[in-house]
Amino acid sequence: MVMDLPAFNEANFHRKLAYDVLSELFSKKPDETLLAKLNTEGLLAFLGEHCQCEEIMGKLELTVKELLPGKARIKKLCDEFENIFLIPVAETYVPPIASAFMGPDMQNGFGKNLSEKLTVIYGAFGARFLNDKADTFVFHPDHIASMFNFMSFLIEKEGLYSKQGSPDLLYDFVYGEKRFFERFIQSWVDGFLGEVQSRASSDFYKQIAAFAKNYIESECRLLGSLHLEEIYGTNLGESVIL
Repeated sequence: MVMDLPAFNEANFHRKLAYDVLSELFSKKPDETLLAKLNTEGLLAFLGEHCQCEEIMGKLELTVKELLPGKARIKKLCDEFENIFLIPVAETYVPPIASAFMGPDMQNGFGKNLSEKLTVIYGAFGARFLNDKADTFVFHPDHIASMFNFMSFLIEKEGLYSKQGSPDLLYDFVYGEKRFFERFIQSWVDGFLGEVQSRASSDFYKQIAAFAKNYIESECRLLGSLHLEEIYGTNLGESVIL
């Protein structure tokens, strides 16, 4: 099935929301504020329906509700976040960065190291990431949260250019999004999420990883249904990302 651009744009509200949620989950400790946000009525059910993973999100919703009343349980979960994503010497550490999973052969074609290549790409599309000093997340261009954040940024810009009736700019961003996903997310994230599932001790992080895996699979199908180069040729997305 080949999806046309208007139908693709209709899905973008759900997609941006999913990337925003996942970016936050992989970059911030699961404190009461973050858990309360996840507990927003209908949020996880909405994402579950969109990503076709209702069962996973139903379990995650129950997990979040069980966690919220207890500060001790939240503290334990925050410790797990640090051990999985922040502390390299921890036994359960899984580096949340692409360079740890993309071997030299996958990175050789970039002409420079992965972080430098990603910085060039982000800048070419006008993305600027600002650190929030209150967050535990230290910005790194190939961090999974940065990549999810960039996908959200591209989707937001697509909505703007669609409303403005700017087909050339819209195509640049959609094609760039497709190529970026294929080259820098699809190529390594499944292995990373599998490691998180196997090393996490809490239901919360096992379920987060399962949700993310499901969502990335749905994105593979959606973006794979777009054959833009056959319709429009290539442009900014190819020249910058290849």
